[in-house]
Parts: sequence; structure tokens; C-alpha cells
Amino acid sequence: MTNPELIEAREVAEILQISLPSLRDYRKRGLIVVAAKRGNTDLYDKADVVRRCSVIKEKRGQGFSLTQISQIFSKEQSNVITVSEPQEPAPDMNDQELLHGFLTDLYRKATPETKADVEALCRKWNVRFQEPGD
Repeated sequence: MTNPELIEAREVAEILQISLPSLRDYRKRGLIVVAAKRGNTDLYDKADVVRRCSVIKEKRGQGFSLTQISQIFSKEQSNVITVSEPQEPAPDMNDQELLHGFLTDLYRKATPETKADVEALCRKWNVRFQEPGD
């Protein structure tokens, strides 16, 4: 899709309004994920951090624990599609596999003019694409 804006831990902690030790705890819990490394420095996708911060604040306001919020994010990981060779729909595929196949096909066939529409569908259904090996 697009190249993410990568930020360091200090900026992530500022966005989340937490300390660096708390950020390490958030990372261990799966609330925040490292997007890349530069040497020994962990880098984070700023848009993902801002989105996760919003979810964390919303869920905390609703009374969810950090463990419960972590479980919500872990379910999200199943919505990552690795762009690979298209598969034909099969009777034994579940709904998620069919949706992923449909979106992968759309993503592969998208023109620059229609790519924004495909990305909007992916946001709506909370699906992210990654290239093989990412």
C-alpha cells in the first residue's frame, strides 16, 4: 500500500502518554508492535500507533483491562493478508479465507484509480496486506 512513517520509541511514548518502561510493557502485551529496526533501534508505524492509541483509550474508557485489549489486537492479526498467488474458492474455505481471496484478487487487479477504493474496503473490514517476506 503506502510506505509508513516510522518513528522511534520516544515519540510513541509521547503519543500514548506513557513512560518508556510502560511502552516496553505495552510491546510485550502486543498492544504496540515494532514495524522495523534500524540497527538496535526499534521503529514503529506512526499511523498504526495513533490508531492503536485511539483503540486503547476507547477500550480503557469502557472498562477493558490491558489484557483484554491485547486480546482484541491479537484477533486483528488474523486479518493480515499476505499477497500471494490467487486461490480459487473451494467448498472447504471459511468466510475469512473467501474474503481474503476476494480482497487479494481486487488488490492485484486494482489500477491507481481504483486502489483507493480497495484500501477503503480493507479499512472497513480491518484487513491489511503485506508482501511475502515482510
